Amino acid sequence: MANLIEDKVNPAILQEIRQKLESKKSAKFGFKFFFSILLILIVLSSLVYFTSIEQKAEAVQFGLGNDYNEIVELNSSIASNVPFSIEPITTSEAKGDKRVVALLIFFEKYKSPMAKTSIAKAFVEGADKNGFGDKWYLLPAISGIESGFGKIIPYHGNTSSYNAWGWSGGSKYGRWSYFSSWEDAALQVSAGIAKGYARTNLIPEKMMASYCPPCALPQNKGLWAKTVNNYIKEMQQIHSNL
Repeated sequence: MANLIEDKVNPAILQEIRQKLESKKSAKFGFKFFFSILLILIVLSSLVYFTSIEQKAEAVQFGLGNDYNEIVELNSSIASNVPFSIEPITTSEAKGDKRVVALLIFFEKYKSPMAKTSIAKAFVEGADKNGFGDKWYLLPAISGIESGFGKIIPYHGNTSSYNAWGWSGGSKYGRWSYFSSWEDAALQVSAGIAKGYARTNLIPEKMMASYCPPCALPQNKGLWAKTVNNYIKEMQQIHSNL
């Protein structure tokens, strides 16, 4: 896809995910499978050379965003191994706004670094300020397909971009936008989404062609919009059960 992002995920996990995804295609694409695995091993070898498993990658453009299937697989793998409980959340300071509570539960499910009260509140505040408070779940859902809910984001050395949306422009570090914090990112991207995509009524299927042009190609089968909508449905269900 269009997004090239620096990898912050354990290379061993990525290798396992890539092998799992490729194995599904092996019966139909034997040679392509072999070539892909070979290429993956070469890239992973280079990645491991530059950074240890415990360290976030620095100046290594790995390009996980080129295959959204990998991000979906990563999210699914994490969620399937996380005990689901709302007890720690419902007793928090955020219980006054069910949207905040729902976001916290959702982010915790996917072990997102954004699973904090102040960040969840910033998403809700940004949506309210920019006229889409009824779609408070949109930015969190997009962050899932674009960055594994903030786990795979651009870095410049040790400087985090806090950019979970593949947002570009306005940075001295190159193509990607850099924000001062997750809260700052939530507020700024909320404003940008409202301004840039108002004509789409913030509907993922209508946003897709502009947000991720390659995703709208027939061969990609609308994965971007489908995945965003799936995450939206999860958040709505959590919210309705509170």
